[in-house]
Amino acid sequence: MTDRAFTVVRTSRPQRVALAVVAAIVVIAVSVPLWATTQTARTLISFLTLLAFAEMWNLLGGYAGMVSVGQQAYIGIGAYALWIFSDKIGLQPFLSVPVAGVVAALVAIPTAALVFRLRGGYFAIGTWVVAETYRLIISNNEQVGGGAGVTLTAAGQMGQTVRLYGTYWMALVVAAGAVLVVYYLLRSGTGLALTSIRDNEIASESLGVRVWRTKLWVYIISAFGFGVAGAVLYLNLLFITPDSAYR
Repeated sequence: MTDRAFTVVRTSRPQRVALAVVAAIVVIAVSVPLWATTQTARTLISFLTLLAFAEMWNLLGGYAGMVSVGQQAYIGIGAYALWIFSDKIGLQPFLSVPVAGVVAALVAIPTAALVFRLRGGYFAIGTWVVAETYRLIISNNEQVGGGAGVTLTAAGQMGQTVRLYGTYWMALVVAAGAVLVVYYLLRSGTGLALTSIRDNEIASESLGVRVWRTKLWVYIISAFGFGVAGAVLYLNLLFITPDSAYR
C-alpha cells in the first residue's frame, strides 16, 4: 500500500481574492488625502467619526443591552478636553486626541456608578439627564466659553494641509480601531458575557458572570471611543459649542 501524496492549502483562491480586495481598499483609504478634494476629505472624516460612534453605541446598546441616549456627553467631553489640552495646556493637537479619550473614560467611571443604579427605560432617561447636566455645566462656565463656544486656535494654526491629512488619518485609525475592538470583544469571553447579560442579567449573574464589572468595562470603552471620535470630529470643525457637542 502506497501513501498518497498530499498538499496543504493554507488559503483558497476566494480567500486570496478577498485579501487582495481588502488590501486595495486599505491603500485607497490611506491615500485619500493625497488625491481627494478638501471637501471630499472633510466628508469622509465626518463619515469615519460617525462609523466610530455607531460601533461604540452598538457595543453598548446592541450587545450589552445598555440602551443609552446620553453618549453625546462623551462627545462633548472629548471635544472640550481637546481644546483644553491643545489650546490651554499647549499639547500638540493630534496628541491631545487620545488624551481626550482618556478624559472621557475617566469621567465615565463616576457616571457609571450613578446611572448603573437604574434599569431599562430609567437607565436611558438617566443617561440623557447626565448628558444634559454636563451641557448645562459647560454652558454656564465662562472659562470654557460658555454658551458661545470656543475656537480650536492651536489646531487652526497647524496649516490646512497638515491638519487635513492628520485629521483624516486619525479618523481612519479611530474608525478601524472601533470596528476591531468590537470584533475582538465579541469573539472573546467578554462577548459571550455581554450577550448573556443582555438576554437575562439575573440568570447571567447566577451562572458566574461578573455583571457589574463587565458592564463597567464596556461603558468605559464606549466612552473612550466616543471621546476620541468626538475630538477628531471637532478637530475637523475647529469650533465647539455646548449645544452642538452635547446634542
